[in-house]
Amino acid sequence: MPAWNCEGCGIEVIGKIRRGRCEPCYRKHLKELREVDPGQSEAPRKYRPMRKRISRLTVTERVFQRTTPGWGGCILYTGHVGAQGYAIAKIGRRSVSAHRQVYLNLVGEIPDGMVLDHICHSSDADCPGGDTCLHRRCVNPNHLEPVTQAENNMRGRSVTAQNFLKRECKHGHAFTPENTRLNKKRFRIDGTPVRYCRACARIATRKSMQRKRSDS
Repeated sequence: MPAWNCEGCGIEVIGKIRRGRCEPCYRKHLKELREVDPGQSEAPRKYRPMRKRISRLTVTERVFQRTTPGWGGCILYTGHVGAQGYAIAKIGRRSVSAHRQVYLNLVGEIPDGMVLDHICHSSDADCPGGDTCLHRRCVNPNHLEPVTQAENNMRGRSVTAQNFLKRECKHGHAFTPENTRLNKKRFRIDGTPVRYCRACARIATRKSMQRKRSDS
């Protein structure tokens, strides 16, 4: 970008220059000309007082305009809802998650690698979960907590979450550290290895050996 020396103050101006002067010197020059000759033209339109513009509503304000009270202090979004049941808001032509946008504006940034979990869903034992869960429409920032994706899955109502919460296998053996084997080749949807009961594995091995002996 070219640099010029202002004829008024002599400083170096990079970029726009008006009649050989920087912006302050040019405005001062116009004022002096009007004092000498009041018939001089008015200042350029860009320097006239601008009409006060009415500020548009922020995304958060638009979101809260379309809400209704829900269970346990929830603030349920009544606008557009996506295929998975989460509230959707608009930023220009871009669609964003309404609860994430409210959290970013009112609470702060979401740590890297974290997702927002609706703790109102976790505390409601009667909620079936899934795409029809009304808690997914909640935009109350006090009901949102940043957690890892694995923790979010475990707090859900999925089969994986239910199996993870079990403390015993289907035959009644406790999942203690000594009795649990992790399969490093098979993983759950949250990325953790599938666990197996060692006691059941020993019983199955014993039965298999007995069958082979009887067959021989």
